[in-house]
Amino acid sequence: MLWKLKLWRRSVRNPWSSKVRQAVRRHFARLALLGGATVVLLQFVLSPVSALFPTNARYLTGLLIATPALIASLVEAQ
Repeated sequence: MLWKLKLWRRSVRNPWSSKVRQAVRRHFARLALLGGATVVLLQFVLSPVSALFPTNARYLTGLLIATPALIASLVEAQ
């Protein structure tokens, strides 16, 4: 049906430049990383297992991935 209507050939002109699109993608990726890190940290803090077995912190290694995103967003804010 789309081939008959030739909707696949229509293109909407994008008002953003490539640098703006790249910056928006970067900010959303950082937001996703920080949101995931927040969920992991909240689950660890609210879990009763973390209080009973503090050596079970291996699940927090995922926070190491989000740390550069946090630092980069703080440095850019200055």
